[in-house]
Amino acid sequence: MSTKQKLFSHFQSKNMKLPNRVVMAPMTRNFSPNNVPGNDVVSYYRRRAQGGVGLIITEGTCVNHIASNCYPNVPYIHGEESITGWSNVVDAVHDVGGQIAAQLWHVGAVRKMGMPPNPEVNGYGPSGMNVPGKQNREIMTLQDIDLVINAFVEAAITAKSIGFDAIELHGAHGYLLDQFFWSGTNQRNDKYAGSIEKRCEFAAEIIRLIRLELGSDYPIILRWSQWKMQNYEAKLAHNPKELEAFLTPLVTAGIDIFHCSQRRFWEPEFEKSHLNLAGWVKKISSKPTITVGSIGLDADFISNPDQRGFSEAEPASLNELLTRLDNDEFDLIAVGRALISNPNWVKHIQNNEDQKIKSFKTLKGLKFFEFPKMGLAEMDNIIKKIKNLSGGILLIDYGYIKSIKGSTLQAVKSNKKMDMKDLFKNIGKADIKNPGKDLTLITWGKITHLSLQAAQKAQKELGIDVEVIDIRTITPLDENTIFNSVKKTN
Repeated sequence: MSTKQKLFSHFQSKNMKLPNRVVMAPMTRNFSPNNVPGNDVVSYYRRRAQGGVGLIITEGTCVNHIASNCYPNVPYIHGEESITGWSNVVDAVHDVGGQIAAQLWHVGAVRKMGMPPNPEVNGYGPSGMNVPGKQNREIMTLQDIDLVINAFVEAAITAKSIGFDAIELHGAHGYLLDQFFWSGTNQRNDKYAGSIEKRCEFAAEIIRLIRLELGSDYPIILRWSQWKMQNYEAKLAHNPKELEAFLTPLVTAGIDIFHCSQRRFWEPEFEKSHLNLAGWVKKISSKPTITVGSIGLDADFISNPDQRGFSEAEPASLNELLTRLDNDEFDLIAVGRALISNPNWVKHIQNNEDQKIKSFKTLKGLKFFEFPKMGLAEMDNIIKKIKNLSGGILLIDYGYIKSIKGSTLQAVKSNKKMDMKDLFKNIGKADIKNPGKDLTLITWGKITHLSLQAAQKAQKELGIDVEVIDIRTITPLDENTIFNSVKKTN
C-alpha cells in the first residue's frame, strides 16, 4: 500500500512552487450576483486555503466578450466591481498562506439565443456549431477571433495585476477553445482548422500573446479534455501519435502545466497501457500534469450528458491514486466535490481522519420538495427562519412538489412545456407579505434562465423584487445551508 508522503511533498516546477500536490478543481458555483464575487465567495476560497489546499483554481471567470457567458451569477474578470471582488478573494487566500489561479473562460457555442445575461445575443463558435453538423450559432470571423484572443490576453494581464499566482485557460468540455480543438465543431477553411496541429492554432495564439505580456516566470496552465459535454465518447487524440501532434504546438507556445480532465482518473487512456490521460501527457510532453476525475469519491461527477448538477457520492479509497502518484504518472491531483462538502479535506487526509470526511450530497438528489431525509421538524425550522427574512419563497421544479400551506413557502408544479410567461404568472400569484425583498424564487436546471427573465419582467411590470437561486449550487445539504443561501439574497 502506498503512503501519503508524495502527496504532501513540495511541488517545484520552473515557475511554481507548492507546499503539497493537492489542487482544488475549478467548479462553477453561480454565487456571484451581477457577475461580481462577493464576501461569500471570499469566504469559500479562504476556507479551502485554510484547509491545506496547495493550489486553488477558481471557478471559470468570463473574459470580456459579448458572448463569453451563458450562465446566471458566474463571475467576470472585467469591470471594476468584478476585478475588486477577485482582488479581495486573492488577498484572503494569500492571508492564510494559500495560492490561487484564475481560470479564464469563454463558453463559445454552448451559448444560444435566450440565455443570460443578454438573451438577444447568440453564441459564437469556430463554425457556429455546438454539436457536429448543426450550424445554428454565429460563425466567428477573423475579427471575432482577434477580439476573443485580446479578451483572453487582457484577462490574463488583469489576473496577474491583482495578484493571482497563475492562470488557467479553460480548453475543455466543449467550450470555446475546445470547439476549435475538436474537428466535429471546427469545420473552417483557414489556418485555424484542418490537421490537429492547425486546430490548436487559436489556443496557441492566445498562449503566445499571454506569454509575451506576462513573461516566462508566470505560470500558464491549460485545462483540456478528450470528452465533451456534447459527446462523452469524443476524442481529440485516438493514439499517442495524435496526442503528440496535439500537445507539441501548445508546449511550443508556452504552456507550463497540463490539467487533464477525465470523468474517472483511474481509466487508461489508450489500449495496452495503464496510463491515464495525465500520465500520457506527461510522458509525451515532459511537462507537469494535473490529474482529475472523481478523486476521493465513488461516483463520477456527471453520469450522463442530460444530468443537471453534480452526482452525489460517498468517500472512496485513495490507494490507487497514491500508487500512481508514487510512480510519477502525474504530478498534482485536482479534487472537486470532496472539497465542497469537506473544506478541510486535505488536513483530514494528512491526519488520517477518514471518519471526518463527509459524503457529497446535493439538493437535487434529495428530491427537494418531498424532503424524505429531512423530516417535518427540520423543514419547519427552515420555514420559521425564512419567514423572518423574506416576503415569500416560491419553489419551482419538474415534479416532486409538496406545498406547505399557511406559510411564506409555496411550491408550484412545472413541466417541460413551462415557459417564461408561466413562471411570470406564478410569481404574480405568490404570497408576498413584506415590502423590500419581496420574493426568492428557487429553481434549477433548464428553467433557471427562464426564471431570470420572468424575474426581470416581474420587477418591471409588478414592482416585485425577485431573486433567483439555482438549487444545484446549494451543497452540501442541511437546513442551515438552505437557509443561508436564501439569506444571502435578502
